Amino acid sequence: MIDKVEWCCDSGGCNVDGEEDSWDFGTGAGFYVDATDDKWKRHYRMYTYITQEVSNVCLSCIELLFVL
Repeated sequence: MIDKVEWCCDSGGCNVDGEEDSWDFGTGAGFYVDATDDKWKRHYRMYTYITQEVSNVCLSCIELLFVL
């Protein structure tokens, strides 16, 4: 039984110029939003990651449990 799901939401290490400049933006940010600026939007997609990717993985695992 799955009782807890944890994910890493650190987009750091993408080598985007400026991602290490501030604690509240870039690598250190904890905002669950998708970036819209061309410089950031390829790697900083936290909203999509949480609401779509993580959810789909969890649902796939639950479906697999019912098959087994």
